[in-house]
Amino acid sequence: MVYFFSPVTGFGTRLGYDFFAAPRLAIYGFLAYLALSGSPQGVRIVGWILWTLLAAALGFNRRVLSDHWPKQVLAGYASGACILIGMATGAKRILQTRRTIPTAFGS
Repeated sequence: MVYFFSPVTGFGTRLGYDFFAAPRLAIYGFLAYLALSGSPQGVRIVGWILWTLLAAALGFNRRVLSDHWPKQVLAGYASGACILIGMATGAKRILQTRRTIPTAFGS
């Protein structure tokens, strides 16, 4: 008999969060941010909904495979979201400073 939510038999990661969900949430989210930044409003909404479903599926996958406890997956989401916010803020600032800094030839 296969259990859908079988118990986790270990302690997970030493830091207590999911190393699988965090970087993928940040990378896929940043790619979605770059791809959808210049899109119309309707396309952006659909794109972010699809990205949210992908991120939820990644965490759900880790729980179904019994690799992590739910709190570890949620902590992975939180750390990935912090990384994503930092990456998006950095990209936005870089683009803003490139528009305001004149080039060496004055154009």
